[in-house]
Amino acid sequence: MPGLPLLSLVQVESVTSKAVCEAGRKPVATSNVLGAVTVLDKKVTLTAGGPTKVEVPKIGLVSLELSGTETTSRTAAAAALRLKVSVNPLDLNVAQVEGEVVLAEAHCEAPAGPAPSPSAKPDGGYPDIKAQTGASGTGSALTTDANLAETGGGSMTPYVAGGALVLLGIGAGALVLTRRGRAS
Repeated sequence: MPGLPLLSLVQVESVTSKAVCEAGRKPVATSNVLGAVTVLDKKVTLTAGGPTKVEVPKIGLVSLELSGTETTSRTAAAAALRLKVSVNPLDLNVAQVEGEVVLAEAHCEAPAGPAPSPSAKPDGGYPDIKAQTGASGTGSALTTDANLAETGGGSMTPYVAGGALVLLGIGAGALVLTRRGRAS
């Protein structure tokens, strides 16, 4: 989070969303949030009755909405967790953030035409819709398919970034000393 590098916006154990649209069949959308949810270092209990609001003094407000799905005759959409964020650490206007974050969102639209026959190939030319699983502590979505790249940062990211900054500072200092030596 800008202005608060050691504070995660959201930590979720597992998040999934799935949307399946097949020709000739009714689209289906599902989503789940499994396990504990932590927002700005506060453990949160989500309810289906409406948004859950988390207010942290001197940091900001986060509103969480649980598992939403929507289907029509040809489309399906699912969003496991939707966060509306308004954050301004210490009211300093240094890193004011307002926006919306959606974890594990899936959409699809059924192709036009008749349903595939049972003897058709399983790949049938239609795109595969895969469930997404959120990574703990990152607020990003990772797929369960091993062929796709992982996104987001892991628990080592702050240490790697800090090490990179230290090395960058040492390099800049060496450059300044070298140039001063040549100038004299």
